[in-house]
Amino acid sequence: FWFKVAQCFGIDGQKMSNTCCSAVEKAAKLQEFRRKLENQIESRVGVLERLRALHPDRKEALDKGQKCVEKLRWQLSEVEKMERTMRNAANAQMVDDQRAAVAIVVGGDSTKLASGNANDALENTCSTIEPSTAEATEVADVTETTVEATETVETTESTEAIDAIEATEAGESTETAAKRRKRRKPIVYYDDSDPDTYDLLPSYIKKRLPPCGEVPPFDSNANGGPLFWNNLERPGAEPLYWGRWAKSWFPRSPDVEVDVGKVVQFFRLRKGPDGNPVSNLLGSPQAVEDQGGWFRLPWLAFNEADLPKDSLGPHNAGYADWQKAWHGCKFEALYSILYCGKLTASEDAGYGERFNQAAPGVYVHKDSLAHKVCFYMRFVPLCRDGIFWSARWEVRVDRSDRVVVRGTDQWVQEERSVRLAALWLCGRRAEDLEVGWEVSRCWDPLMEANPFSRAEHENSKASLMELHAEVEAIKKNQVDDEAQHSEKITSLARLQHESYQACFADLQAEVEALKKSQADNEQ
Repeated sequence: FWFKVAQCFGIDGQKMSNTCCSAVEKAAKLQEFRRKLENQIESRVGVLERLRALHPDRKEALDKGQKCVEKLRWQLSEVEKMERTMRNAANAQMVDDQRAAVAIVVGGDSTKLASGNANDALENTCSTIEPSTAEATEVADVTETTVEATETVETTESTEAIDAIEATEAGESTETAAKRRKRRKPIVYYDDSDPDTYDLLPSYIKKRLPPCGEVPPFDSNANGGPLFWNNLERPGAEPLYWGRWAKSWFPRSPDVEVDVGKVVQFFRLRKGPDGNPVSNLLGSPQAVEDQGGWFRLPWLAFNEADLPKDSLGPHNAGYADWQKAWHGCKFEALYSILYCGKLTASEDAGYGERFNQAAPGVYVHKDSLAHKVCFYMRFVPLCRDGIFWSARWEVRVDRSDRVVVRGTDQWVQEERSVRLAALWLCGRRAEDLEVGWEVSRCWDPLMEANPFSRAEHENSKASLMELHAEVEAIKKNQVDDEAQHSEKITSLARLQHESYQACFADLQAEVEALKKSQADNEQ
């Protein structure tokens, strides 16, 4: 402000504002560093909460993570103290600059302005110097232009300084730091003409994004699965954990309304085994009033009264024990689940499925722990319209056919003991998402599970199991044949031995008889 005043009166204000500009640069650097710390804290807290929910028994890892968060918070408090100190110093310097500027204008010195006459002196000066309207307009235009140029220079210098600091910290070039800063530009879902948008995604993913606002059709080249969804190191696949940093990537959409009809249309574009849309397998969506943004779509083939009374499981003396449970899943898996009409067991680590090796099966949470399935969901910007969608399944499980497992609060069921009851969908705007929730960077058509590939995988796995069983049968037959052959050889050797013994006994008796006969003849 006082730099502008000096410019208006033809006074060189550059010297007067040097200290202030330096303070502004330092404050900008500190502010950027504070933002980094806040983002790190938010990310670490989200990961820590997730770890605490999934593995409460890992005390050492939880304590280490908590200490790391506390250390980051201490660093943040120190940075805030430095910011307050710099603000106080800048304010004090600005007061001195104001007095000096007024003194220059009125032709006095700054010492007599310390007595509280600064305002009076400035008013007298303004009343003495009364330019015409044209002159005032010209001065205002020049002032505005000067300020804009100054702000541009300050912003550029501040950005370059930040890039230099980040490059030094990361051990990289300033150009690399500038490119990394450019990637922080928010995603724009509504305009495809800007070549700098979608900087959050690799170029090969940008090319296959569906049009903005449209329901994505099924891509026959899709081949997604747990191996890809859970590979957090694959470029463009690592999820974001919703927080202050993640919010900066996505635009706000206050005027967009959640339309579950788009998800129904998503299912309508995908065919089932009978050639009909898989949307026919679900009932009409019903909004759940006590849970904001959730819709329940009943599974039409499910009927509580039709559940079998008898159980194939080893528990409860053969009587079924059906209970309500929940299963969280990725949105990319929905079509495959609807196509197959069931939840498949997690038992193939090579396919990317995560499970306890000692307890393969379908993993669910009991009704009282339904909130924990949120850690297995992932919100996805399905139609690029500002609405994020996630899904979970309401199921019935036969606890008499459970898989015994320890060290987890999840239930593990045999695949045959799980029945789909309803699909629950959650649609949220960016401003309605909760901190810590997983969010996909985009809807990648190729990452959707392909039920045909899954069927081929299941068939291949079944064929492999049959082949394995056949090989085992051949091996068993071979072992049996070898055992029989060995037994025959042993029997033959035993018979030969017995025969030899009999012959030897006969010969020995004959020799004894000859000896006796010879002795008699000699007598």
